[in-house]
Order: sequence, then C-alpha cells, then structure tokens
Amino acid sequence: MKWKRWFFVLMLLWSVLGELPAAAAQPLEYESLLQQALERSWALKISQTDIALRHLDYREARSYFLPTLSLRYDLGYTWALGGEDRVVSVGDSVSTNALSTWQNSLSLSAGLLLYDFGARRQRVIGAQQRIRAAEMGQSETVHEVGMAVLDVCVRGLTAQQRVEALASILDRRQQLYRVLERLEAAGAVGRVSLQEVALRLAADLTRLDDARVEQGLALAALEELTGEGYHPGETRIASLPEVATDRLVPVTVALLPQIRIFDAEIERLQTESSALRREMLPSFALSAGYRLYGADRDSARDSLKSLSERDATVALIARWEVFSGGRKRLQLNRNEEQRHRLTLQRQQRMAELEREINGLRSSLVLTENGHLDQRRRAAVVKADATRRMHEEGLWDQVTRLERDIALQEDVLEGDLLRIRRQAEALRLRLWQEGVEWN
Repeated sequence: MKWKRWFFVLMLLWSVLGELPAAAAQPLEYESLLQQALERSWALKISQTDIALRHLDYREARSYFLPTLSLRYDLGYTWALGGEDRVVSVGDSVSTNALSTWQNSLSLSAGLLLYDFGARRQRVIGAQQRIRAAEMGQSETVHEVGMAVLDVCVRGLTAQQRVEALASILDRRQQLYRVLERLEAAGAVGRVSLQEVALRLAADLTRLDDARVEQGLALAALEELTGEGYHPGETRIASLPEVATDRLVPVTVALLPQIRIFDAEIERLQTESSALRREMLPSFALSAGYRLYGADRDSARDSLKSLSERDATVALIARWEVFSGGRKRLQLNRNEEQRHRLTLQRQQRMAELEREINGLRSSLVLTENGHLDQRRRAAVVKADATRRMHEEGLWDQVTRLERDIALQEDVLEGDLLRIRRQAEALRLRLWQEGVEWN
C-alpha cells in the first residue's frame, strides 16, 4: 500500500539522520565557554580602549595646571618709508629705526594660569567621571557577553535534550508500529490504528529533525561567540552549573552598571555645567618673557649675528570674556536638556530591569527544586510500575509501549523545566555579580 511505502521512506530517512555514538561527544562547560567568549569579544576589547582614551583625557585635563613655555623666532625685512624715527615690530619685539633693515627677534615666553574660579578643577572631575562611565560600560559588556553565552547554552542544551529524548521515543514508536503491524496481519487490530501510529511516527521524525536543526544553529552561535568549531555529532553541551538559590540575595538595581553608567553621565553633565559657569567669570594669569633683537641693513645673516638682549617682562593678566554671542548660555541649556533626557532613560531602564529580575525570582519560586525532584521521582515510580505490570501480564506489549512513550514525554518536559530553572538561577546570579563588580 502507498502509506506503507511512504512509511518505509521515513524509516530510511531516520537511519540516515542517526547520531554518532555519544562516547565521541566533547562536553562543553558553561564557565569555559564564557571565558573563551570574553577573550574573543570585540565589544570588550573596544571597551578597554575606551577606558584607555578616558585616562588620556584625564591626563590632558590635569595638564592645564602646569605652566606653558614657548620659543619664537622672527626674521623679516622692514622698509622705512619716512625719514623720522618710527616704531616697528618684529614678532614680539619692537624697534625704533629710520632705516630699511633686516631685523630678527628671538623670544622666550612663559605663562601660568593662576586662578579661574575652579573651572580647571571641574574639567578634571569631569574627566574622572568619564573614566567611571567607561568602566561601567565595560562591566555592562561583560554582563552582556555572559548573558549571550548563557542564552546560547540553554538553547543548545534544550535542543540536545530533545534530540536524545525524541530518539528514544522514536525507538519505542518503531517497536509499537512493528507490534501493531503483526497484530493487523493477524486481524487483531484495524488498519486505522496502524496508520495512526505511522502518522505519529512521522510527526516524531519531524520533531527530531527540527531539534537537530536547532542544535546545529546553537552550536553555530557558540562558534561565533568563542571562535571555536563545533560539530553536532561530536559536541555535547554539559549541564548548567547548579546555583544555590538561597544564596541569591536581592539585587539592588540602582547599583547595576546598566544604571550607574547613566549616573556617571548625569554627574559629568552637572560638572561640565559647573565648569561653564566658572568660565564665564574672570581668570588671572602670570606671563613672563625674555627677548633678543638684531638688525642689519645689508644681510639677514649679519642681522642674526647682531642679536642682543632687548628686554625681559613680567605681567599679571586679568581676562574676562564679557560677551561671546551667548555660546556659554546655549551650552548650559543643552547640558540641562541632555540631563533631563538621561534621567528619563535611567528611569525607563530601571523599570525594565526590575521587571526582568522580579520575573526571574518569581519563576524560581514557582519551579522549586523540590517540585522538580518530586516530579522525577514520580516518573521513576511510573516506569517501574509499567515494567512490573507488563511482567505480571496485566498489560500487553502495546499498552506498555504506549505508557513508555507517554512517560518519556513527561520526563522530557521535566528535564526542560529543570534546564529553564537552572538558566533563570544563573541569570539572577549574573545580575547579582553585576552589583558586586561595582
């Protein structure tokens, strides 16, 4: 019959898709995968350069407390257009000369900003806050990598569990089909029962194929994270590490790097606004200079030889930018608007994280380990009862196989619940570690 030929084609497909022996599997531990992913992460490497750049900004801000020294040389030809003595300038030097000559000057000047109402100090503080924001960004990147590895491990482990359980279920389904095939030939059961089992067998084959595809996609995602190559037939993801939920303390969301990066940026804007206000006030500086001057009517070289001391100066300079087109005020308004925007983003992010973390805690309470252990023990009892009932002749082989299949489906569901609970506990631990890192 056509449906039997179709069924045997499916059996051939099942044999082609069979797995390699489990003994060849390479176990992948979550912790080792996380370490490999952190070493490979481009985002983490970039965040490290961000910190290095912010440290350079800090050193630059501190350099404004140091004096400045400059050396200047000027060489030029001056045409005297009138007969009387007149003042001419050569660079920083001036000369009274009625003749057209080659003139040059050499000057050494120094300057030191004495007082600016703390504007420089605010810039230094702002640079320190930028460093802190970059460090928070790095902590956030580490957390994101950890979550990404965990998500892929859960995805792969779930698919792996499905593949193993469905392979066993498929084996039982094949046995059931062969038994019903013999019973149908003997006239004990109808063709409809045999066709129903064949359809369920085909559905299980599809489920198994989907699980294998999902397992391959998960391993491909792991390859992208770690840079290592994994083959579905040669790779096995180890069980997730157990986390003692009683040791998971409540997470203070405000201390997470995802929130503290907003705090650092808001503080930086406040500091920048303070610096801008102080820059609107006068500043006082000390200036000193030492100048040499030389001149010659015929030769630029001889004018250089005639260089001699001209003067030395010391001056106290007061500078106040009374009007600058309103630039400072506009910058202050922009900073205030940015602070308001960051405050709203911080509140939004806090609400999202609190919702996520509280959801993890609630889920852990609902799926306690005791409940999962009790469910597994009940499955073992059911399996033992099924075996004894069959041995005592109370159940026929068809009933036993159907019971075995239903029991394995129940065990698979319990195993998937356990994986989900372990993943939720690990996620909660990662959030807790995010607080401890800072």
